[in-house]
Amino acid sequence: MRGTGCFPVKAVKLFFLIFSAVIAAVGQIAIPAAQASTVDLTSYDSGSINGVLFNKIDEPRAGSGTLHSFLRLNSNDPEERGYNTDHRYARGAADLEYDQNPSPNFTRSLLLSQVPTVMVDGIRYREFILDINEPLARGNDHQAHNLSLDQLQIFLGNSPDLHDFGSADLWQPNTALVYDMNPGGAQNWVEMSCWPAQGGSGWADVAVFIPDALFADLDPSFRYLYLYSLFGAEFHDSGSGLANDGGFEEWAVAGQANAVPEPSALLLIGAGFFGILPGVRTRHS
Repeated sequence: MRGTGCFPVKAVKLFFLIFSAVIAAVGQIAIPAAQASTVDLTSYDSGSINGVLFNKIDEPRAGSGTLHSFLRLNSNDPEERGYNTDHRYARGAADLEYDQNPSPNFTRSLLLSQVPTVMVDGIRYREFILDINEPLARGNDHQAHNLSLDQLQIFLGNSPDLHDFGSADLWQPNTALVYDMNPGGAQNWVEMSCWPAQGGSGWADVAVFIPDALFADLDPSFRYLYLYSLFGAEFHDSGSGLANDGGFEEWAVAGQANAVPEPSALLLIGAGFFGILPGVRTRHS
């Protein structure tokens, strides 16, 4: 019956059909295809992934006594990985889980309190220094000194000698994940270079700034910082120039806290948190 103040049944059905179609279309727009961000430090000075700042530096600080190594990786394979710890397996004093150098001078535990803080744009960060040791250009391979950083994870743990990385019975109950460069299977990575002006080890190549706020409100018994990193995996997708084919890669912290960041780090102001820095590229898969 007409004139009752109700919509005709056909009109109601048509409304819901149109509404459902609009919702479906919006859903497709709101859920983009999986994508990966690349911080390109070979062309730009800085970039960010998930709020962590990556800054290109060029200083002869590594190996000079002003930096203190806590993780050194060395492998003959295109990829190399590992994390810092005091643990050495009983089957051999030099036996470690991945590609870590077994010397306690280079692979060791690290207290969070030993990681210096810096201020960038009024925000406090924990600063880590990376020294990569790749060869200079060889023949037609002008990217031989490049290397990809494909995973970076930061944990806090309750012991200096944790091992069996990621295991449900030994690792997970004794650590808290602070930062993951690739949560949910993302494929973010950083393209780096052993800058041609010097090459080799002994020069600091990249500074990594982790927001200090990420370490707040965690179990106070978790005092030890663990850094896991993977290098060279992008080689399989992009070919030569990004694989590990040189000497060791080394993570270190500065000897003094509250150090002043490099001037180029100041270029990271604000925009880095939104992934729109010039050094960030987005790749769709």
